[in-house]
Amino acid sequence: MGEPRSRPRQMPTVEGDLRALAPVSDWHLHAAENRRRSTVGPDGQDAVLEDVVIFAQRIG
Repeated sequence: MGEPRSRPRQMPTVEGDLRALAPVSDWHLHAAENRRRSTVGPDGQDAVLEDVVIFAQRIG
């Protein structure tokens, strides 16, 4: 089995990524959520990953 990979000190969040779109009032948010997905790691281990998904359209 491979060595565990190091993780970033702070994982992205929906709230944190939305702050990057400030002001949010300039955007139409179609989706802003965490989504889980199943995958298989490089050594064949099962894993569930959680992705930040933001689908935004600039207004104007």
